[in-house]
Amino acid sequence: QIILHEFTEKMVQKGFSLTYWNHLKAKVTKLYKELNP
Repeated sequence: QIILHEFTEKMVQKGFSLTYWNHLKAKVTKLYKELNP
């Protein structure tokens, strides 16, 4: 979780759209939960 947070901050610093990243993170989280019930 901490690693993901650091990665998020780095991406935002590079000009990544925060809205887009939150959308992407939600999809990844959903997929991860489906694979690891």
